Amino acid sequence: MGNALLSRNPQNVFWMIFKLSSLCLLLCYLAMFPAFLVLRQRRPDQPRPYRLPGGRRGAWTATVVCFLFVFLTSLLFFRPAPGATDPTQEALLLGGETLTTIVEGLLLVPRRG
Repeated sequence: MGNALLSRNPQNVFWMIFKLSSLCLLLCYLAMFPAFLVLRQRRPDQPRPYRLPGGRRGAWTATVVCFLFVFLTSLLFFRPAPGATDPTQEALLLGGETLTTIVEGLLLVPRRG
């Protein structure tokens, strides 16, 4: 919504919506990789449908490598879109929209009573 109000170029609106949706998708994975380690530590005897070779060291290595790849890929979405007139404004808008989406999502998560 904010990008449609602040942009005079319809092509830029498309790129901003594409970036925001892709970024929100990737941010879910940033939470998933550390959760893998936490669950392995809290419930080590839980039967699992898959095995990761390498034990604890393999789990840490896979988590750190995957987290870094997804994090660095997320940063690529902050590059200016083709035909962007003000890259700084675009990056700030994308960051604000992403943060707003995360906060709204956290507020909608059901709480235990």
